[in-house]
Amino acid sequence: MSDSSFSIKHETYVNPINRIANGVIAHFPMRFSEWAMLVPNFTMGIVLLFQPNMFSTSPSYGRLASLASESTWAYIVLITAAIRLVALGVNGTFKTFRYSPHLRMFSAFVSITFWLFFTLGFLLAALYFGGAWSPMAYAGYLTLELMNFYRSAQDRAKYKGV
Repeated sequence: MSDSSFSIKHETYVNPINRIANGVIAHFPMRFSEWAMLVPNFTMGIVLLFQPNMFSTSPSYGRLASLASESTWAYIVLITAAIRLVALGVNGTFKTFRYSPHLRMFSAFVSITFWLFFTLGFLLAALYFGGAWSPMAYAGYLTLELMNFYRSAQDRAKYKGV
């Protein structure tokens, strides 16, 4: 038996850190896009938090600005990234916690909303104000989040009673 586990009444106790690490490793390939989207979501949240005048720098941010301020969007995106991180950490690791797909689905939905308005703002700026055609890159984030939502919904369907 390894140093990180021991037997208690015919059950094996595994150090929670090792258990989470093993769960993440086991599910990482099928959750890769969700892990990958933590990077742009987290970094965009940080940028919005520390550049409070970001929306005034370009008409490309018009759609996001019409709904909330930079700091509000920053907190929404950062909290959503944190929820996703926790959900991915416990995903499939703790059999009694069956709400990981729900949290992942919620995170994907919020991220879809954010990246939709972000992409739409850049697209409208490109079409009507001579802005850069960068919405094509941001549409990739949106596409990944749509896929994340779909996969989470499939996983949630496995727990019909929840």
